[in-house]
Amino acid sequence: MFRLQTIAPEQATGAVAQAYQVFPPQIGVPAPLQMLSASPALVPLQAGYIKHFMTHPKLSFKLQALIRYLAAADQGYSFCVGLNGNLLKSVGLNDVDLEAIHDNPSQAPLDDNEKALLLLTQKALRTPEALSDADFDQARARGYSDADIMDALWIGAGMQSMASLFKALVKA
Repeated sequence: MFRLQTIAPEQATGAVAQAYQVFPPQIGVPAPLQMLSASPALVPLQAGYIKHFMTHPKLSFKLQALIRYLAAADQGYSFCVGLNGNLLKSVGLNDVDLEAIHDNPSQAPLDDNEKALLLLTQKALRTPEALSDADFDQARARGYSDADIMDALWIGAGMQSMASLFKALVKA
């Protein structure tokens, strides 16, 4: 599947096996995490990020999935468009909703605070040169710490880097 040798879940040992266990058997280990096993040291690092975001005190599941979905869609990263689209469907969205949100993220079914952070993240990913201090001040005024803002940005930027790697390393 990949152009580099990776470690399949059934072959994983040590830190890679532990990192793969973040995902229950009914979900399985996502292909992008398996891709990172071409450099085994990256797998526990990525699993650590995943654990951090799974228990994030301020960034909801829906907000995180929307950030990932939009970033993946913008990059043409079909694997994560599908994965995050399905996660969003599990909380009530449908294909029409997702298309509308991609075209206009302000239509996302989030509260005003989360919507503001989603829009900041989208601006940072789509037109970073258009960001101003006022964008960050607005997020802070809505109760987000700088760490929360960085985490939201990290989710989107991380999706962009994984998209590039995935496209480069998946055999057609």
